[in-house]
Amino acid sequence: MQSLLAVYSLASCILIEPLTEATRNGISPYIKCESVKLLSAIYKHNVSTAEEHFSASAKKSLANSCSQVVAALSDLLSDSSLSKAKYRDEVLQGCKTVLNYVKAHHPLTRDELTSLETNLKEVSTNMKSGGMKQLVLKLIDTVKELPSVDDKAKQKAPKSTNEKKKRKKGSKK
Repeated sequence: MQSLLAVYSLASCILIEPLTEATRNGISPYIKCESVKLLSAIYKHNVSTAEEHFSASAKKSLANSCSQVVAALSDLLSDSSLSKAKYRDEVLQGCKTVLNYVKAHHPLTRDELTSLETNLKEVSTNMKSGGMKQLVLKLIDTVKELPSVDDKAKQKAPKSTNEKKKRKKGSKK
């Protein structure tokens, strides 16, 4: 059973990059939406079940890829090939799932949040469905409430204490 959980954890991490690429460059709206669905399944925030199965390195990989996934979803919101309501709704549901993960685990930069908020506002102006418009407005509020980090702080993230100790040992020699 333990090995199955490790495979699930590993597969999720390995699939993030190709799925993100498929959301950006998929040859059809269907491929893009199915990629969003799979990414949503990976980032679904459910502490009691899914996260128990992820190893520490898998959780770190999910967090490191989060910015790229959010950027891909933001780009999809302004993608003209996804103008049909069913495609746009899939992307919005994916945004909801990933934003819930972001809220709990991984702060984004102010630029990433601003880009996502701008694209969500653009979608809301073109939206006709009352229920989905409510979802978009809720997502906009969620994006506004999210904490952000500086671009420089994100690039120079503090290293673990073990890495600091190794670096100190190496500099003393």
